[in-house]
Order: sequence, then structure tokens, then C-alpha cells
Amino acid sequence: MSRPPKRPGPPHRPFRRDRQGGKPPDRDAAQSEARTSIPLKHRQGREDGNGLKPTGPSDRARAEGRADRRPHWLRRSEPEDEDRILIWGIHAVEAVLRNPARQIRRLLLTDNAAHRLSAALVVRPTTPTSVSPRELDRELGSDTVHQGALVETAPLPETSLDDVLASVPRPLLVVLDQVTDPHNVGAILRSAAAFGVSALVMTRRHSPPPSGALAKSASGALELVPLLRVGNLARLLAELGEKGVERLGLDSAAEEALEDVVSAGRPPSGAIALVLGAEEHGLRRLTKESCDRLVYLSTPGALRSLNVSNAAAIAMHHIALAMNRR
Repeated sequence: MSRPPKRPGPPHRPFRRDRQGGKPPDRDAAQSEARTSIPLKHRQGREDGNGLKPTGPSDRARAEGRADRRPHWLRRSEPEDEDRILIWGIHAVEAVLRNPARQIRRLLLTDNAAHRLSAALVVRPTTPTSVSPRELDRELGSDTVHQGALVETAPLPETSLDDVLASVPRPLLVVLDQVTDPHNVGAILRSAAAFGVSALVMTRRHSPPPSGALAKSASGALELVPLLRVGNLARLLAELGEKGVERLGLDSAAEEALEDVVSAGRPPSGAIALVLGAEEHGLRRLTKESCDRLVYLSTPGALRSLNVSNAAAIAMHHIALAMNRR
């Protein structure tokens, strides 16, 4: 009995190789890429391989086996807001321990950091939790230079403008107009502590929080210089003018030199507010209009503009010397 003739099948089509002559395309990878190209809002709620239907970030993490296995003392039990201040670094944490106004909630130290902070721990009898550097890396991020020390505290009590002006006979205030870099603000705080500044003023918005990188850059000065955070800078400057405070705005395009304004022949007789602008744009228009004078720093070199933290340190030095001469 003869066999029936074979039906012709589809023509053989070998896998196309890529332009470089590589391997045939991976169908599984292509399907996976097609699935991940679906917008997240359409993928949420679909079943995974275990029959679960993740609906949110925490559900998806549990479904994938990524439960938080950190020790209980490293888990963040409180929401991230202005009432939760994290400060790290040996000098910053030591200043916190030596500041009786700070309310400490938890203190995490490596063995080496606990040894370096042994004198401060005598001043503030607080029992630290011993952790490894890796555990602090998981808490803060591997790129954070924590030096094995982390403290969580409540924010310091806020000061008022009247308290600042009454603190010394001729106070010097440093006012920041939307300076956003925490390292710059921290460096300005450190210089302010060195030159006896009465308070640092900055806006609540468009300013870094008084913790973290700012506190680390300030190297303890956050505990020494009162911080005054305001909602409206123009209103604050107007109030300073009403109270007789001379407002000097630092502007590289100004016509008067700061050294001439606070020279030995004309030392300031009252309180001074040194106003500094943002890193790139300088003082805003309304801020300039709220100042009594706009001044610049004399620079014999080709560049007239300086980094805001460097300019602040030089200006504070000139003003502090002039005020001390009187």
C-alpha cells in the first residue's frame, strides 16, 4: 500500500542573526522585555508566579521575598518628617551628645566609634546600640560617610528673632536666600560658629533640613549657632529694618566694597544682617530691594565671584573684625 504524499509544511525559516553575526534572539528575554514595557499602573494587580496579586510596593516586596530583615533597632518606626532628625559623623554626633538641649531617641555606634566618643558618652550617659558598619550602610546608604556613628534626635527648640537680637549688644545675623546645597549651608554654619554669629536665618522651603549632610558638613556647629527658619524672607528682612538692623546684601555686581562699608574709620554701630544668595542665581530681586546696601568682596584676581560658603566666611571675618574694633 502506497503512502499518501506528504503535505508541504511551512517553509523553513532559520533564526535571523543580528547585524554583528551574534546568537539568535532570546525569545524569553524578548517576552520579558515586552512584559516590562507595560506601564506599571497596568501591571499592578496581575498574578505573579506564586499566585499572589501584589497591589502596592510593600506587597510586591513581600511577594518577591524582600521582607525587611534588618535588626529591629535599625528599622524606621517613625515617619520621615521634620520631627525626625538623623545626624551622623563623629564630630556631629559628639556635639549632639554634649548638647543638653538635644533629646536623643536612639544612638547607633560601631565599637571603634564608641571608643572615640567615650568622653562624650560620660557627659551624656546614654547607652548606645552596638552595630556594624554594614548595618549603618544599609540604614543610610553605602555612599554616606557616617564614620560608624548615627544618632536620631528630636529637633532643637526654635528660637525667635527677638531672642536673637537680645542675646548680645550688637548681634551679627547671616541670612540665606534659598541656598539649597546642604554642604554649603553646613560650611557656612561652621564659619558662623568660628566668627561668633548670633543666628543663621534661612527659609523653610528651598533650604536643606537641619540634619544629615548639613549637620555632617557643619561638624558640630549645628549645636552652637541658633537656627531661625522663616516662611517669608522679605517679611523677615522688613522686620529687621524696623528693628534697626543694617541689612548688607552680598552681590558681585554691587558698586560698594564690603571692606569700605565696614572699614576701620566707619565701624558698624549696631546689629548687622549679612544676606547671601543662592549658589547660581545670587540674591533674588525682592531680596535685593529689601537690603539697605549691596556690597561685593574685593578680589584682585580674574574671578570676582566666589562659592557662597567661601564668600560667607570672608564677609563674616571682615564684619566680625570691624564690630570687635568698636
